[in-house]
Order: sequence, then structure tokens, then C-alpha cells
Amino acid sequence: MEDSFETLDRHIKQEHTPEPKKPLTPNAIKGMVFGIVSIVSSGFIVTGIVFSIMSFSYSARDMPLVKSDPVTYRSSGSMLKAGRICAAIGLPLSLLYILYYVWVFSSGFYSTY
Repeated sequence: MEDSFETLDRHIKQEHTPEPKKPLTPNAIKGMVFGIVSIVSSGFIVTGIVFSIMSFSYSARDMPLVKSDPVTYRSSGSMLKAGRICAAIGLPLSLLYILYYVWVFSSGFYSTY
């Protein structure tokens, strides 16, 4: 009976060894953060566009590295895709805000006579 507990303990210890962390590409976190910031700051016209462009550029720099070794950089690939998606949402939002501000200021709705 004691032998079965010992073998069980050995199997449990062997099964729960943590995997080593996968490395991230240098710009994966930057691309994702700038993509999220582009959505958040899309109401401020220039900053939303700037952060979207920065997110696209950081993601484009590291995509060849992820495509060359997708197994090693799997988490980086998903971060880069998330950054690109957020930037793709933030850029049109910023452009829509530009159109909205032009419409409001040209129509005179901002003044309360």
C-alpha cells in the first residue's frame, strides 16, 4: 500500500513541472499597449492617429521574427495581432472624431447664443 503512494507522489511531481517561459519579441508589448492606447485616446484627434501608426509599425517590425519561428514566439504573435486589431479600430475612430469635430465646428452647434 505504501508503494502505491510513493509512485503516486513521483507521478504528481513529474506531471506538474512548470514549462520554461517562452521569450517575447522586443516590440510585442509595445505594439499591444499602443494599440489599446489608440482606442482609448481616439477622441483626442492627433494622439489616436499617432498611437495607431506606432502600433502598426511596432507590429510590422516583429512579424517576420514571429513568422520565422511561430512555436517559440507564439505569445508574441497573439500580442502583435491584438495590437494590430486595436490599432485598426483606433485609427477609424480617430478619423470619425475628426469628421465629427469638423461638422460640429462648421455647423455652429458648439455656440449657445
